[in-house]
Amino acid sequence: MFDLGQRRVHSYRIDIPKGHSLQKLFTPLAMAGLLVVGATPTLAAKPSKPPVGKVKLPILSYTVNTAGPADGAHPKRSDTIVVNYTLRLLDGTVVDSSLERGEPTSFPLDRLIPAWQVLIQLMRPGDDWTFYVPPEYAYGAVARDKLPANSFLVFRVALLSFTTPPPEAH
Repeated sequence: MFDLGQRRVHSYRIDIPKGHSLQKLFTPLAMAGLLVVGATPTLAAKPSKPPVGKVKLPILSYTVNTAGPADGAHPKRSDTIVVNYTLRLLDGTVVDSSLERGEPTSFPLDRLIPAWQVLIQLMRPGDDWTFYVPPEYAYGAVARDKLPANSFLVFRVALLSFTTPPPEAH
């Protein structure tokens, strides 16, 4: 953790041991041809299978703008989240915003970009954070609508609530 003006910025380097549950989260990145040595991402020929051993990815960072109740529950990857968010490019251009649309948005967490899948699970309802997302944790080399390929993204996210799906009947 380090200070950025009046805000604390939290950074995490994630090493994923082989067989660990988070490996499944990042396998699509590895299969897309993303290989990371230390903190320097490089694109290589698409591998035929996921890498063996640890996968090192660049650092994910976030700032806590507002902290919700400390005793709140954390969402799980299988939950559906309700958030207000604003997506900006590094130059400040707003690409998307639920606030500008005037209503919160609901998403199944397991269908979102890897950065959200990791960071949202650290949040509690009432938290308002800013995520600093390198392309490897977002859309990578794929251009999408108003997003250029390899975009570094800045999300301001307020987690309003989440719901857990009912257990499946066997």
